[in-house]
Amino acid sequence: MPSDDFFGFSVLIAGRPVPEYAKDGRVYVESNLYAPFSYRQKTEQLVNGEMEIESAPVTPYQVQIRLASHCEDSAVFVYVDGVLASKFMMEQAQSKIITGFVDKEGTREFLFSLPRFAADETDRISSKRESRIGSIQVIRCEASYVKQEYRKTQTLFSTRATKKMSYRVTEWKYTMSTTRRES
Repeated sequence: MPSDDFFGFSVLIAGRPVPEYAKDGRVYVESNLYAPFSYRQKTEQLVNGEMEIESAPVTPYQVQIRLASHCEDSAVFVYVDGVLASKFMMEQAQSKIITGFVDKEGTREFLFSLPRFAADETDRISSKRESRIGSIQVIRCEASYVKQEYRKTQTLFSTRATKKMSYRVTEWKYTMSTTRRES
């Protein structure tokens, strides 16, 4: 897959790199949707008041990212179909396998699948993302870890100030709600 002197990535199916094909400055991979590790994914949708169940073949895949030993620590962003799938830090000579989209609910695996028709307007892909369907983009930025330091702060207590204290501050020129700090 695409690589340079600092990093590279490849697509894995069943833990093995997928054959790659280059054409016009792009790299392509293909997937067999009926391989032994493929399965059928069921989808249910309501069409004209009736529940339709569809079973389509899918093949799970992973993205492996490798940093070179001379590469600086890096922030890595992985986009699949134009959607941010994962972001993380990597150290020199590290390799990492991304298995799917990471969100609050966990990880949803990456799947090669057949195209499907949208059920309705809410199920459609935005025209802005349309050109990115079927693409994997990995962005690497040089980054460094920043150590977070915590300092103990002074504990402050406040109590209501007296009229005399208020006078010292305002000289009775205006009304002011004041508090005083006790150490």
